[in-house]
Amino acid sequence: MKKMDSPLTRYTDGQINGMRYNDTWRGTLHSGGDSSKNKSGLWELHATGNADLNGRKYVALPAGVKITEATKQKYNLM
Repeated sequence: MKKMDSPLTRYTDGQINGMRYNDTWRGTLHSGGDSSKNKSGLWELHATGNADLNGRKYVALPAGVKITEATKQKYNLM
């Protein structure tokens, strides 16, 4: 069976900042990187293992970042 890699939707800095204050996200979206170090200026959302009564927490990481075990532990990624 062939593994299918589905590309994640990419967002700009402005879109991420707008989403953070949108009623839909209610503070469940956090930035996981320094925007000055993000060369492309694009971000991808990743689900974390953290949740509360507002819902699952997400972290925005630079687009194309390699998800390693260290990254998973640092951000508690699922």
